[in-house]
Amino acid sequence: MRIFKQRYSTTFIMTFSALIIILPTIVLAEEVNDLQATLREKLQRVEDLKKKAAIYEINLQQKRQERLTLSNQLTILTDRLNKTALDIEMGRTNVEVTNLEISGLENSIRAKEKQISEYKEQLGALVRWLAREQSRSIIQILFTRSSFADFYGELKQIKTVQISIGRLVSDVEALKNRLNDDKKQLEDKRQGLVEELSILEEQQLSFEAQQESKAYLLQETRSSEQRFSALLEEARREQEQTNQEITNLEREVRERLRQEGLTTDGEKPVLIWPVPRNRGLSTLFHDPDYPFRRLFEHSGIDIRAYQGTPIRTAASGYVARVQTGGKRGYGFVMIIHNGGLATVYGHVSKIMVKQDSFVAQGEVIALSGGIPGTPGAGPFSTGPHLHFETRLSGIPQDPLPFLP
Repeated sequence: MRIFKQRYSTTFIMTFSALIIILPTIVLAEEVNDLQATLREKLQRVEDLKKKAAIYEINLQQKRQERLTLSNQLTILTDRLNKTALDIEMGRTNVEVTNLEISGLENSIRAKEKQISEYKEQLGALVRWLAREQSRSIIQILFTRSSFADFYGELKQIKTVQISIGRLVSDVEALKNRLNDDKKQLEDKRQGLVEELSILEEQQLSFEAQQESKAYLLQETRSSEQRFSALLEEARREQEQTNQEITNLEREVRERLRQEGLTTDGEKPVLIWPVPRNRGLSTLFHDPDYPFRRLFEHSGIDIRAYQGTPIRTAASGYVARVQTGGKRGYGFVMIIHNGGLATVYGHVSKIMVKQDSFVAQGEVIALSGGIPGTPGAGPFSTGPHLHFETRLSGIPQDPLPFLP
């Protein structure tokens, strides 16, 4: 009876070990298959949306090469709206994909944690059995067995259990490592989800800004090509006037400061970003895709910023010019610095400094604007942002090399 009980315990433990390994795998496999099927469906949707967005991008590139007319501009705005709508749908689908991946990782983590717990229970049972068997001497085992075959069989069982314990310990360690990998992936996915949601919010704001831009253009032109041409000419004149004014003012202010004993001949300063850069750029310096490039080059960079974002001076300097712009005009602040450098902050909705005053780096000088039809936005702003320029001796330069 004792021999049967010993063997039964060993067989039970070994069978139980196999079941613990197999059963969670079966359950997890079903969940994984469901998640993977949904993921494949979502990823295919993203690919389909990318193809549609690419068609709109090709159309936009073609339209940008055509003559600048109201009809053409409205078509561009419509295509941009449609493409942005697709981008938003892609963003939402990507969020769904990430959430599914997070769910898969959470399921995997729960399964591994459960499996580790069960492995530990199994390991404890095997260790206790082995300790009990090893507490008896070889002589005791020999004299309690009816035959040498039974004696040899029990020694073999002890050896088998020792091997099983070693394997279980290795399996637990490997499972813990995979669990840690899953947790790291989960953390990365959650961080990625935050970024995807931020991009999605940005796309939604861009969509709303483009809607406002289109509505404002229709309102200002009253669907008249003649009025559109007049607005373009007005914008061109205002741009030329502003450029000339900035160049002349910089020269005059530097000369006036020199006469007052204040020099600006030092080294060029290291700039800071005037608004947070985490939302990215919407237009680059001399951007080939700038819609009004046939009239004038884009003389700075456009930094995405919510309407009313505090604008901080990129370096210490003297406020050479402030222009509110009124309801329809272009509002900007110009500051001159050492080393022949000047910075210009455009589409400002509210100015917080006075002309001919000194400002320290990082000081708030204005609030950003750019929503069509709002103070300081100018006639052809496409949405909230800061237009930022750097000029050397009055000549516009790409701001990016000056920024960290």
